[in-house]
Amino acid sequence: MGPDCASHICVAHLFKPGRPISGQRRGRCQHAELFGSGRFPAPSHPSVSARPGDAYVTTAPEAPEATDAIGEPTEETPVAHRFITLRSILIALILAVGFSVLIPWNDWFLKNTYLNNHYMPLGLTLVLLVMGMVVNPLLGRFRLLTGEMVVIAVVMLGLAGVTSSGLMRMLPFMMTGPASVLPTNPRFANTMAERGEPGPGGERGPITQWNVPHQLWIGIEAQGDIDRNDPEFRHVVEGYLRGMPRGDERDTLRVTHRSIVTWEDAAGQKHRQLALAGRQAQYHADDPQVLNLDDPMTGLPFVGQQADRQIALPEGNARILAIEAPSLPWYAWPSALLAWAPLLIGALLACIGIAGVVRRQ
Repeated sequence: MGPDCASHICVAHLFKPGRPISGQRRGRCQHAELFGSGRFPAPSHPSVSARPGDAYVTTAPEAPEATDAIGEPTEETPVAHRFITLRSILIALILAVGFSVLIPWNDWFLKNTYLNNHYMPLGLTLVLLVMGMVVNPLLGRFRLLTGEMVVIAVVMLGLAGVTSSGLMRMLPFMMTGPASVLPTNPRFANTMAERGEPGPGGERGPITQWNVPHQLWIGIEAQGDIDRNDPEFRHVVEGYLRGMPRGDERDTLRVTHRSIVTWEDAAGQKHRQLALAGRQAQYHADDPQVLNLDDPMTGLPFVGQQADRQIALPEGNARILAIEAPSLPWYAWPSALLAWAPLLIGALLACIGIAGVVRRQ
């Protein structure tokens, strides 16, 4: 090829690449003279450019430019998949509710290996394996996207910080622990509370005011010392820290604080009463639905007795028909949780705000 044909594609050589080349002494391809002299008609293909006396060259056709409906050029954008979808949110919520019920029973009641804790929780790993190896192949083209599985994993990781080795493992101990620790550490109690005048024997005066928000703690009254021997304290605080007695067999239940007793008096009339002792018995001394276990005449003979036992009362012998075990003290927690609510809600909003700041918009 000549110099002109070296940088372009000669039409004649393109269709007849084996044809010899001449006219190189003039610096042009011989076929340029043929097309330029009019002996051959100039090609009309739009990819071929020509002018008289010069070589016809071809140029590679450009790809058509993308246009919209009215013919304006448009930019091609990659297809973006949404990962926060309705099904990913529903699956995450269903798993969250299921694990919220299963985790306390497995971790703390059965005392098995924790299901959803640490940075690679067992429950989350199992869920992702089942989704990737079982669920997705069955769904076919409707399979879960990687981003949707990430959304589910993030919700499960957040759940691990609440129901397992996180909030629900630490917060209840912070709410009940001070009531158990302060009586054995007078130095802390004297610093955190103000006391009245000492007694005649030099004994410490009763607590008149707390210098800290005692509403955050369960088992601490606004005034007065913490009585660890009070039945209500043993039921609420010690019952949580050390565990309540298990088993509801008929031959092991006995009449105790917060148990429900069904008994029959000497006249054959049946009674169903809530057994109370200590401060709670004093607060409800006039309630006919309460069996005051501190009353030496009508309540104390019931203490420690089992069902089908005869009890000697001033009106005659009574018989215990049934005993129901003390229920969980749910009533003691709402007020303390309400006091912790500003801190918990504030921390949650702060985490959401941080996530919004670091998220790529």
